[in-house]
Amino acid sequence: MYEQAQPVRYPVSGSGIGQTAGPSSQTSHCGQQRFRKDNNSKTCSSKKAGSSSGPYEEAEAVYHTINDRDVPPPLPHPHPAQHSDQEATLPRAGTGNESNPGNLRCEAHTSTDRTSEDGPDSHLSRCKLIRIHMYIAMAFMAIMIMVGFCLMMIANTRELTRLSSAVEVLQGDLHNTSKKLTAFDTLKRRLDYDESRITFLEERLHEMTKKLESSNETVESKISFGGRGSEPGKFNGNYGVAVSTDNEIFVTDYHNKRVQVFGMNGVFLRLFPTKVLLEHKHTLINPYGVAVDTISNVWVTGDDDDNDLPQVYVIKYSSKGGLPLTIFNKRKPTKYTPPTITIDKRNNRIIVAISNEILIFLPNGSLSQSFVMTQSEGTGLYPLTPNENGNVIIADYDSVHVYSKSGDHMYSFRGEGKDKGQMAWVSGIGVDKSGYIIVANTGNNRIDMFTKQGEFVRTMVRMNGPGALAIGPEGQLVVTSTRTVTVFQPRVVFL
Repeated sequence: MYEQAQPVRYPVSGSGIGQTAGPSSQTSHCGQQRFRKDNNSKTCSSKKAGSSSGPYEEAEAVYHTINDRDVPPPLPHPHPAQHSDQEATLPRAGTGNESNPGNLRCEAHTSTDRTSEDGPDSHLSRCKLIRIHMYIAMAFMAIMIMVGFCLMMIANTRELTRLSSAVEVLQGDLHNTSKKLTAFDTLKRRLDYDESRITFLEERLHEMTKKLESSNETVESKISFGGRGSEPGKFNGNYGVAVSTDNEIFVTDYHNKRVQVFGMNGVFLRLFPTKVLLEHKHTLINPYGVAVDTISNVWVTGDDDDNDLPQVYVIKYSSKGGLPLTIFNKRKPTKYTPPTITIDKRNNRIIVAISNEILIFLPNGSLSQSFVMTQSEGTGLYPLTPNENGNVIIADYDSVHVYSKSGDHMYSFRGEGKDKGQMAWVSGIGVDKSGYIIVANTGNNRIDMFTKQGEFVRTMVRMNGPGALAIGPEGQLVVTSTRTVTVFQPRVVFL
């Protein structure tokens, strides 16, 4: 009645997997009964209608219409290799539905597909798992990219912050440098301006010097006082001058037999007579030279009224009362010359020149040493002064001689004449704080300055008949002339 159908393989779990099942009357009977009951059953009709969806959808429909009990047990097959290549399912004979492929597919698949490892569900699960893994990998890569990007952004932000700080520091340095350059330019302009002013002032000073030298006029700050007379403040033979540490001026008044004291402003302060006790009676001497020591004692050299050969005296007086304290020397020289005196304050020595002999006393009146000037020209006047080394500088008409402490001649500088650096009748000499030698060039009516070695520097002031001179503690220049005394302040204009 039915044609023999081709054997169909039904994959089943267990020991029958891979075996080929033959025709089953039970399966055929199931298929015939279901298709007989409702040839238009929903399941098969839906499978028929949706047969174009694919084999997996059709197998799923068959799965819902076939019970496990309808599936026949696997049949042994003597020649499984003969059917290994047959994959299609053949219709059964006598069913009346041979022409419906959908129904054939429904009859060919059983519930064993649900438990097969290689079935449609396992394939879908694997695809879904692969997709999930891909999505996870993609998400992980995206997260890693975002983390790397964030780290790069943080690093770039830090680098940008550091670079911004460095730029700000550089901008500050640039600003400071700009300010310094501006200040430097301003200073340079000021220096250029000052240099131009200095050049202009030097030219003006040179012009003024030429004018003053040509007219023999001087412009200086000076104070003059004195005059001829016997009343206080007047002079009659002011041959010696000295200045104390408290700016008091001591002037000898030879013929009036006294020493007068003035302030640095020329105001008369006091006087005292130059008296001395001789043979139990007071005798006045004629004062010539004067000097003041470090404790303001006044030292005076003078002579008596013997017209043939006067006797020379060296006397120490108190500074305020003018009382005679000690007579250091009383002698009659073989040849008379006015005695001069100076004090070496650094070495506390009293130096006296009598004729061509130099006497050096200690403060107690004892004679320390003496020597004879080997370079003396015998003019009769020997003003002298010490320098900062304790050497003795002695003037002699048109020459200046320098002797050591022990009395050895060191060097001399001379030059008689009226030109610059030349001398004629030197009446006074002194040394300023810088060591320059100041010479009263009486015969040339000027006061000149020389270096320690005797090189001419310049003419300091011009005046008529300068005599003895002294240097004040503040650099004042005090000079005697005929019956007057002139004080030149430190701001004197040196020519």
